[in-house]
Amino acid sequence: MKKINSKTVKALEKFSDKQLKTYSVVFFIFAVVIAVISCFIMPIGILFLLLALAIFFASNNYRKVQKYRQNPEAFEVAELPSQTQPQKSVPVPDGQMNYDLFDNVTPHGVLMYQYENNIYFLHPENFECVIGMGGKQIGFSFEEENPADPRAVMICTPTGDEIGYVNKGQMLDMLHDWDRKGWEFAGYINNYSEADRKATYKIGFYRPLDTFESKKIRLTKILKKPTDGHILSRFDCLSACSDGDIVQITHYDYSDSYVVTRQIHFSIDELGELPTQAVENLIDGRDYKMLVGVLANVEVDDLDETVSANVIVYFIA
Repeated sequence: MKKINSKTVKALEKFSDKQLKTYSVVFFIFAVVIAVISCFIMPIGILFLLLALAIFFASNNYRKVQKYRQNPEAFEVAELPSQTQPQKSVPVPDGQMNYDLFDNVTPHGVLMYQYENNIYFLHPENFECVIGMGGKQIGFSFEEENPADPRAVMICTPTGDEIGYVNKGQMLDMLHDWDRKGWEFAGYINNYSEADRKATYKIGFYRPLDTFESKKIRLTKILKKPTDGHILSRFDCLSACSDGDIVQITHYDYSDSYVVTRQIHFSIDELGELPTQAVENLIDGRDYKMLVGVLANVEVDDLDETVSANVIVYFIA
């Protein structure tokens, strides 16, 4: 079995098969020409000969990646050993952690904004409520009956302890706007300093998926063998899915395909692909930042051993 470097495969991922073939031939011819010239200009020709070897090596890499794409089973993908020495991890104290806990996409919507703000404690002793709470969720209580300020929003711990108010300004306005629309927002304690008796919280604002333009597209190539590195078949992975599951849509330049995957913890499972015609008619040429998919009409027939599904593709602008 032939071996190929994983870094080489990734580095040339953006090139199409036609480009790989063209570059392989051009580099090979260029290497031969330089090698011939080097024979007539010795001893400086030695440098030209080394250059020819480097170009030939590049040509060989282009050719090898092209063959790997055509027949991945004939190659063994080798991972290069790390050149750096492993560093001993030093635990970061809870109060000094900078957490990043917001999911980009949830069943409720897409993360549009996130901010970090200082907590202005009601009383100095309220600081004790946040010790050990780094990364823990907080709540926001709207005090419409507050005689001093009916727009006041209290920050509360999961146990119900009131620790301080949201400062007036853009953040308070956004909270009221999102609450009025019934849209999701969430927050958590980010970090704190016992020496300074200060703390910060992060808040994320989500926009519902149904407020974005969308198209329903039939999932295809469910029986196709998944790409290298995926153990489970597309059929088995899709059979375990349900309506409403969030899926990712990834565009691969080298094959010009849109592959639909689902992430469960640290595992990414392939489910199928979007049909070429649908992509050309519905997706190409649109202005969007990312695509978000939601499974719909998932049907599994145990007798016929068939599975089908649609993907509602949301265009996140």
